Amino acid sequence: MKKRKIFIVCTLAGLLIIVLLACNITNLLLVPSETSGYFTYRFVDKQAILVKVDSGITGQLVIPSTHEGYPVTGIGWPAFENCSNITEVIIPDSITTIQDYRVFAYADAIKVEEENPAFCSDEKGVLFSKDKTELLKAPRALEGTYRIPGAVTKIGEGAFDHCTALTDIIIPDSVTEIDDGAFDRCTALTEVTIPDSVTSIGYHAFCRCENLERVAMGSGVRTIGKTAFSACSKLTSITLPDGLESIGEGAFQMCQELESIVIPDSVTEIGSGAFHSCYSLANITLGKGIDTIAECTFFDCAALSHITIPDTVTKIEHDAFCRSGLVSVVIPNSVTYIDSGFYKCAKLTSVTIGSEVETFDLFAFAGCNHIQSLIIADGATKIDSKTIDTIGCRDTLTEVTIPDSVTRIGINAFYKCANLSQITIPKTVTRIENLAFVGCEGLNTIHYTGTTEEWEKMYFGMDWNRDVPATEVVCANGTVSLK
Repeated sequence: MKKRKIFIVCTLAGLLIIVLLACNITNLLLVPSETSGYFTYRFVDKQAILVKVDSGITGQLVIPSTHEGYPVTGIGWPAFENCSNITEVIIPDSITTIQDYRVFAYADAIKVEEENPAFCSDEKGVLFSKDKTELLKAPRALEGTYRIPGAVTKIGEGAFDHCTALTDIIIPDSVTEIDDGAFDRCTALTEVTIPDSVTSIGYHAFCRCENLERVAMGSGVRTIGKTAFSACSKLTSITLPDGLESIGEGAFQMCQELESIVIPDSVTEIGSGAFHSCYSLANITLGKGIDTIAECTFFDCAALSHITIPDTVTKIEHDAFCRSGLVSVVIPNSVTYIDSGFYKCAKLTSVTIGSEVETFDLFAFAGCNHIQSLIIADGATKIDSKTIDTIGCRDTLTEVTIPDSVTRIGINAFYKCANLSQITIPKTVTRIENLAFVGCEGLNTIHYTGTTEEWEKMYFGMDWNRDVPATEVVCANGTVSLK
């Protein structure tokens, strides 16, 4: 029994070591730290890792290559935290790993010794991988125009973050990837040309570039990451290439001066909130590759008065057009589901409902208090109380268009539509159910496209026209009295 317990303990210990190594949880293997002067180190496998530099250090920071006989091989995060007075960091040839390149956030320049096997730098103090295929970190003091070397294929995460004096960036056609946050808060950039070689633009890549006005996007871009151009408040012009496949969540949110954009047919996904709070967006063309208008996509797009929803769309999610400036909307027959997509569209006066809508959220048109015209698309076979209740226009509806495909007008369908003054009922309708028009106190004119004989053959439910002031129905060949 004792041997069995020892075996189990040893097995579990071995598994723990394997898990730690697999997950690269190196901090758990480190011995207590040791401070020498301005520098604090930890030790792993007879190697020193620089984990902290005293914030009181000023001027040039030269990282030691050894400490007490051990080579200094790595820089941990956040080693230079609050070191706001350093001007230049000198990286010795012993350093082969850097946990996070944001560690250089306060440095005005980064210089790597020539014999370093993992990294190199240029005359502007920009840090690269040794072969210069990846641009890792530019110092915040970088100013004016910077031309990225032709060997670079990737602009790394946060590479130019907070380079607020960078006015122009030249990206060569060797670059294929712009990583997350690469140009975040480059507030002096006014325009960017992304070459055809780039295939992906990462999360937050150009976020908060508040003076960025124009983006020329190359034909190779396939994905635009989440919030990639978020809060580029002066962005007025961007052309999305054919071949683009996805636009991430919040990609253009708060681009307050963006007035128009064309989404190519190749785009199959637009993330939630992609154009949230684009207050000036007045013209947008949606491509035929999308099947869903995601939640909050056009939330607070106050200048958006009209939009054509392509007939590939089957679902409109909640708040998709919430508080937008839509005056009219046509929902195509392809749409089967509408969540609270048009909540509080206060300027909406005309709605065309597709024939295939199966599910309406209770708040689909809640707060749309000025809808006057309702057009039921051809293909619908019935109109019932839910149609009007969902749109919430009983108090404001003045006209309604019923297509020839409708055969039945259901119970309470137009209940208390007091401002409805006239209606044309197609000859395809064979049943008008109980109380269908009860309370329509302004309905003075009823037209019927069939003959008087066809009207008289129709089924009429109890009190279908109670409170209706119209005294006759105008048919194709005469009138029929309602008294």
